[in-house]
Amino acid sequence: MQVAVNTVVTLLCDITDVSGRPLALGERITYLHGGDEALLPGLQAALLGKSIDDEVSLELSPEDAYGEYDARLVYSERRDALPPDVAIGATYQRENEIPSITGPLVYRVIDIDEANAVLDANHPLAGKTIRVHCRITNVEPATSVSAVLDSARSKLRNR
Repeated sequence: MQVAVNTVVTLLCDITDVSGRPLALGERITYLHGGDEALLPGLQAALLGKSIDDEVSLELSPEDAYGEYDARLVYSERRDALPPDVAIGATYQRENEIPSITGPLVYRVIDIDEANAVLDANHPLAGKTIRVHCRITNVEPATSVSAVLDSARSKLRNR
């Protein structure tokens, strides 16, 4: 079966920066082709028409990967407004105050000093060109996944 709209695709991916430094190795990704905006747009386009065991390698610019870095998504918060155990790398969901972006955002703490913490809602790879190498490990019609989920839900209800 080939990757097409309304197929569920499973990939095994390695992601590096342009110098070859590993960013994510052996990452297993399952997504709905043509209906899942979580997969990088450039990668989704490259997978169309491919089959199980096919491999795709490509270099993705920020616009086809994790987007351009948006300085509006970085702000400083008083440290006393955050939990006492705040640490670099911690994440917090916060209502969005940027009119052109809808919904709440997840911010990562990227810096801390005595008085303030710097929070950033950009993806850590935003603004970066990346290299992606993926092997397709499974392709199936989306309806078969729905049937499996329905069957599992039914079994749970009947316990």
